[in-house]
Amino acid sequence: MTRLARRLSIFAVSLVLALALLGAEGRDCNPAAPPPLTDADGNEVLLQGFNFAGMEYGGYHHTPEDFELIAALGFNAVRLPFSWAQYEPVEGQVDESYLTDVVGPTVQAAHDAGLRVVLDLHQWQWCPLTSGNGMPSWTCEDYADMAEPWSFIAAAADFWTREEYVSRLVEVWEDFADYFAGTDLIFAYDIFNEPHGGWLTVGSDFETEMLAPLYEDIIDAIRARDPDPWIIVEPTLLYSVGFKFKALVDAERVAFSPHLYPGASALGNGNGYNFPPEKITKELDRYLDEGARIGMPVVVGESGMVYGEPGFADFAADVASGVDDAGLSLLWWDYYGGGGFDLVDSARNVRWEYLVGALQRPYPDTTSGRLIEYGYDPDTRVFHVTYENYADSRPWVEVKIPAHVYPNQGWTVESTDNTGIAYPVIDFQRGTVTIYGDPDVTQRTVTFRPKS
Repeated sequence: MTRLARRLSIFAVSLVLALALLGAEGRDCNPAAPPPLTDADGNEVLLQGFNFAGMEYGGYHHTPEDFELIAALGFNAVRLPFSWAQYEPVEGQVDESYLTDVVGPTVQAAHDAGLRVVLDLHQWQWCPLTSGNGMPSWTCEDYADMAEPWSFIAAAADFWTREEYVSRLVEVWEDFADYFAGTDLIFAYDIFNEPHGGWLTVGSDFETEMLAPLYEDIIDAIRARDPDPWIIVEPTLLYSVGFKFKALVDAERVAFSPHLYPGASALGNGNGYNFPPEKITKELDRYLDEGARIGMPVVVGESGMVYGEPGFADFAADVASGVDDAGLSLLWWDYYGGGGFDLVDSARNVRWEYLVGALQRPYPDTTSGRLIEYGYDPDTRVFHVTYENYADSRPWVEVKIPAHVYPNQGWTVESTDNTGIAYPVIDFQRGTVTIYGDPDVTQRTVTFRPKS
């Protein structure tokens, strides 16, 4: 069974299991906005970037030049999957070199390129013995001979009944948090990719009685060692078919990260973008409602479509436009190594269809006040951002300007402050333009236009 076909199996099984319980679920409509992501100084930040797969399955192909390219294309973040399976391939025998010689230097290279790093404990189809990655094979040996997808469904269910496995996963996070403690290399720890409990997932108490306690234990373990980075928690696969997020935790600086694959867009089955754009915006609206309900910032941790699928570039454009309208962070799947979704090919040639008029656009990287709204029109190449002052601080916004959008600094900028004039401060290395505002004006809109 191919990787893409297995994605179809996962989705189908999840859908069947979910529909058994969906009738009991409702949906809150909360018009309030979720809180923002912030940096160490309390400024609002947006993450715009890519996943960069490989470390979770032994593909150690990351180079400093890769991260420099991501930054040069106008992006500010990268999500780096790693796995317990690679760290502890034999029960009780950790491979320290995986942390010190693979994950650590990779994170360092991304940080050196100016990217905010999200370190993601990944699983996909649970473990290598069930044709996936993430969990060690020694946790799945009893299910290796089962047919897919039942093998990884059974292995996942078994995991949650084994206290020694659950406790060991917490200890793995202790090791990684110990390694990165005292540095500024990690912006956020994404503590469990696409969690599920196999057939236990459909139980009414899985998220509250199994997943949430694990989340809390991992958060406590990380914060005891590395208290500053954000923590990211993800919903189960049931969330994609309408369920609410129930694995709530009592902790600060925790963000919520659903994955956006509407219309089974991840399947690579030749159907491509065969659904209306409203399906994207409806999902994003649901994320906003959920973030407001649970009081967490929202990071779209994955979204993507296989290169060459019908309408894949239009899908990328509509997702980018949708997250901008919603004011959300987006980490696209994938830069390289992610199974057909890649931004670059094996020779690192850029597939510009993903970028031009789509993912590559200006955006507010960091804002000293409250970000109200922003947007970019790829037809006119006009970008605007509106924000309010925080009390007792000088207002400013740092805008990421991809060089390919306005070549040779071919832009002009204006502001609705009293003077109507914007004085840009350009950081050529980071590809940003900072516009300072009048502190006597509560709100302003900054607009970039192509130079005539």
